[in-house]
Amino acid sequence: MYQSERMNEILKILNKYHYVTVDYLVEQIRYSPASIRRDLTLLEKQGLVKRSYGGVELKKEASTPFMFRQHSMKTAKNGIAAKA
Repeated sequence: MYQSERMNEILKILNKYHYVTVDYLVEQIRYSPASIRRDLTLLEKQGLVKRSYGGVELKKEASTPFMFRQHSMKTAKNGIAAKA
């Protein structure tokens, strides 16, 4: 399993449980604690998770930068603007 696949698996587990321990992730994904911790460090640097002693939780507000949000739902926004 590649690192990106492990990180996706970690995020899938976190979406289901919101908080898990490193030991639980080691048990579920079957990789070494060092590998899991490296993945969690990368996910934390990306702003997706928040680490605590022995565990990790999904960040509650992972806001998307405006540059990406301005293009979402563009047709709906144009429809609202036309009616206004």
